[in-house]
Amino acid sequence: MPVLKEQRICSIPDPEEPLSAVLRYCMLLVGVRANNLPGKIEKGVLLQFIKDNYGGHTVSEIRLAFDKAIAGKLDIDDTNCYENFSPAYFAKIMNSYRRWAADQYRQEVKEEFKQRDYTEEELRIQQRVRAAEFYYRIKNGNVESVPDDVKDILVHDGKIENVHQASSFFVDLLNRGVTGLYYERID
Repeated sequence: MPVLKEQRICSIPDPEEPLSAVLRYCMLLVGVRANNLPGKIEKGVLLQFIKDNYGGHTVSEIRLAFDKAIAGKLDIDDTNCYENFSPAYFAKIMNSYRRWAADQYRQEVKEEFKQRDYTEEELRIQQRVRAAEFYYRIKNGNVESVPDDVKDILVHDGKIENVHQASSFFVDLLNRGVTGLYYERID
């Protein structure tokens, strides 16, 4: 979300001005009339509450939270502040926003890491690459057992008749001085 890329409230040297501006917007958005705007003391308490409890958010997130709440896109039944824009009211909106944002983040992560379905041929190509890399490793003196997927691709490709022949297949390749299994390795 683009609003997350901005500077966090806790890292703004003097957050009072940007916070005051966004709070004026939010108060107008929820219908607080001019004669019910918080006084200097109430505003100070609200600003300190925000810095202490929501300092990890950005100013734009506060605006987004109130926009979404008023539009009915957060899990809040009643967004009316009844002319009392208090820290409790602010927390109600922001906590609902946090739940929404966490869900959005999980969805974005799922999309980012959505597992791709490979075709059979793509999977076989990957197995052939692993088989060739395995051969290169043993050719360079790394003694290890033949991985099952390497055995399977050798059988599939007709290089051996069954998986039990894999070790002797590689020994034979090494004895004949074959440089690469599926491709010539260029160092």
